[in-house]
Amino acid sequence: ATYNNDDPFSPAQPPHRFRHFIAALPQVDVAYAYRPHNLAELRAAGAPMAALLPPWFMPDQDRPVSTTADDRERFGCDVVFIGHYEPDGRAEHLASLAEAGIRVRVFGTDWPDLSRWPSLASNGPVCALRGRDYRAALCSARIALCFLSKLNRDAYTRRNFEIPATGTFMLSEYSDPLAEWFKEGVEAAFFRPGDDLVPLVRRWLDDADGLERVGAAGRARLLAGGHDVAARAGQVLAALPMPRSP
Repeated sequence: ATYNNDDPFSPAQPPHRFRHFIAALPQVDVAYAYRPHNLAELRAAGAPMAALLPPWFMPDQDRPVSTTADDRERFGCDVVFIGHYEPDGRAEHLASLAEAGIRVRVFGTDWPDLSRWPSLASNGPVCALRGRDYRAALCSARIALCFLSKLNRDAYTRRNFEIPATGTFMLSEYSDPLAEWFKEGVEAAFFRPGDDLVPLVRRWLDDADGLERVGAAGRARLLAGGHDVAARAGQVLAALPMPRSP
């Protein structure tokens, strides 16, 4: 079996990056796909069988944490984004929020010099967060933003599960699968291409009860939805061809 959480067939990927992965597909029993549109592409590249395996969360790690005064000093904000940089408008969205007086914190990888966006400059240099710091940052923010990678043609990302798992209010870029998993305005909030995030974020920041209610409902939906790592392992076993008896 093989699995790749990047998009090997994205036109935005350098052609050499996944050439060995693609060449090996006819040799596997099953190729697991991170996103639905890769299923047909895996089969077309020679995989005898392709099965969907979305991301998951780790219940023993991705959960609400009690934040300390130090956590709130380091991470406290109105809106946090934790993730990599892509030139897809995410930096401009974050900068517009900061320019509107909304407290924004940015963490992640591959971010350029933030002097390009003066309202975000105080966040630089942007660093990655892992382990407890990652969860503490989510729990110290009132809203956690989630952008979907255009490089990977994402319909969802692992953060769409990790954020609700902490009970934090999630404001995510919209996709059909996400709208099936989380009821809009009840278990999560979504934005679409072209939306101005400033009024949307302000609306929710002005509704403290709503932030808490949606955050709690998102966590409850996630826990009931079979998206934890054990449930995903069950999906692997269900789809993996079993060896034949001698």
